[in-house]
Amino acid sequence: MDGEITYADLRHPRGGLSPAKRQHVPSVFLKASVLGVMVVVVVLLLVGLSICVFQKTARPACAPQLCPETRGRKGTELSDSTSIEEYFCQSTRNSSAAPAACLLCPLFWKLLGDRCYRLSKEKGNWTRAREECENEQSQLVVLRDKAEQDYLQEVAGAEVQPVWIGLKASEKEWQWVDGSSFNTTVFGQLRVKHNHCGTFKNPKVEDDACTGEHQWICQKEPLPLHP
Repeated sequence: MDGEITYADLRHPRGGLSPAKRQHVPSVFLKASVLGVMVVVVVLLLVGLSICVFQKTARPACAPQLCPETRGRKGTELSDSTSIEEYFCQSTRNSSAAPAACLLCPLFWKLLGDRCYRLSKEKGNWTRAREECENEQSQLVVLRDKAEQDYLQEVAGAEVQPVWIGLKASEKEWQWVDGSSFNTTVFGQLRVKHNHCGTFKNPKVEDDACTGEHQWICQKEPLPLHP
């Protein structure tokens, strides 16, 4: 009809959320958020507990006489004045010597007792052997006692050929390269011969003409980690 006004119904359809349901939706999200936070907290607590248990079980046992002074309720911390070197290199109650782990030898050298030893791969006369050792800031081996004779046997291994040592005949006696005299009581008698030098052939000290061609054994002091 002409002039008739038509009105449209703009209200929400009946399928929309009721006021009660609209209030329930935020509470669901809130509960989910709280639950998520609780899960994260529990996970963090479990991780922290696992780390603490691992640290306690990973600490090696330490003998009382080798452990440095400690502090703390359980005595597991290093004292402020203790260094890593002191921790590992502390002398024992019965000895002032540092443990072998604190004496370092260069690569390809072998620590025996309190000295470093190396058997050469090349051969040469006694003079070359002495010079080669000096070039490595060492000397041809000087035997002090029976224990070092045993060390020398270990360094020489199964070699059946003699090796040069730091012993040379002077006009009247045998002398080591460091100027000390040859101890016949410990190493046996050795006839003095002109232009002869000392050799070691398992397990004895012998001699040969200094122009002979042999391997040699050098000797040097190890580097201590802690004085």
